[in-house]
Amino acid sequence: MNYPPLDVENWPEQSTRLRAAFQETMYGWLPEPERLALREETPSGEDEAHSLLVRRLESRTGRSIDALVAMPKAPLRATFVGVNFHGNHTLTDACAVKPPRGWNYPEGPFVRGSERDVWCVDEIVRAGFGLVTFCHSDVVPDDPALAAPVLRQLSDRPLGNIAAWAWGLLSVATTVNGPVIFVGHSRMGKAALLAGAFGGNGAISIQSGCGGSAPSRTNVGETVEQITTRFPHWFLPAFTKFAGREEALPFDQHGLIALCAPKPTLLLNADDDLWANPAGQEAMAELARPVFDSYGVSENIQYRRRSGGHSVTPEDWSMILDFARSHW
Repeated sequence: MNYPPLDVENWPEQSTRLRAAFQETMYGWLPEPERLALREETPSGEDEAHSLLVRRLESRTGRSIDALVAMPKAPLRATFVGVNFHGNHTLTDACAVKPPRGWNYPEGPFVRGSERDVWCVDEIVRAGFGLVTFCHSDVVPDDPALAAPVLRQLSDRPLGNIAAWAWGLLSVATTVNGPVIFVGHSRMGKAALLAGAFGGNGAISIQSGCGGSAPSRTNVGETVEQITTRFPHWFLPAFTKFAGREEALPFDQHGLIALCAPKPTLLLNADDDLWANPAGQEAMAELARPVFDSYGVSENIQYRRRSGGHSVTPEDWSMILDFARSHW
């Protein structure tokens, strides 16, 4: 495949053009991150290792985000900020943590504590890290009909859901003290990587596939045509025009990874998740590496793969925490 080259010698200029191109052609224009107002804080649990609370954060658009906050009592290294799929209550058995107030995926109901092994809160705080997470629908629901009016409310410039979730990450990050590491899986991994290209102190993208860290120029796994047909609300209509003609795109996803440089950036994948094109993601990481090299931090771009399929497991969090401990 012929991927657009990265101009390491003139990276400051190219990075400015790339950020604009990704917004203009693919994701839409990210609104400026907003310093969200704290409207309410509800303690939700505590033990000798960490505290748990829910913060209701309000945007000037009137939308409110319920952020689940888990913080260690030991000195804080850094904080993971991520979007969850099914609600804060799925991460914990604490009854004070409520289900999301807005739209949720129709295959529910989603049981309290059912995703404890997806987020591994106890392991995160024991390692000295914090976690702040919120349900995707607090920013914009993952439904094309319901998303459209919310996206118009967020910005007078066009954007898709991936950009809106990235804006949510960047805005929630303004309420966090210390270094922020964006983290997400699948579609939320795309948002984490996009947020990392525009802010924060690090990005961890788990099996983010097409539209994330996998190449658009590919005949392996999900294609631009497939993703834009099934999830048109994630991207701009302009991106759909490149279905079947990906060679005409002015960028590929190694450019998005490179925009995260020099910040620590980790791509996680699984052997059996061929839809996410793990080999293609590794190739994108290697093509982005020269930009990290130019900052003298080649080790800051890492790729890891485990056995298994499309999911987040305690093994993923073990790799994430090992990576994070080496940087913070």
